Amino acid sequence: MLETSLDLLYIIIAFCVLWLTIFTSWWLFYVIMIMRRAYQITTSIKKKLKMLDDLTKSAKDKLENTALYINLAAEGISKIVGYFKNEKNNNGNVIQKTDKAVKNKK
Repeated sequence: MLETSLDLLYIIIAFCVLWLTIFTSWWLFYVIMIMRRAYQITTSIKKKLKMLDDLTKSAKDKLENTALYINLAAEGISKIVGYFKNEKNNNGNVIQKTDKAVKNKK
């Protein structure tokens, strides 16, 4: 089987190439797994950021709508208060005029 030292050298080189191939395959497998995991993490982060963006947009829209309704409600309340003030003043004026008319008759 081994007739010369060159045959031994070829066997050793073949064995080293085999181990180098196994090591390279193992290393490549782990690099691919790391890249796959990094891709999964970035995908997960993108989903969470999209959910956060949707949440902030929703909250912003709700706050804008609420602010609009509060503004409308405040205007309505101020008009109602103004109406009642005018009614009070008008009723007070009528009572005062009536009191003056009654005093003048005496």
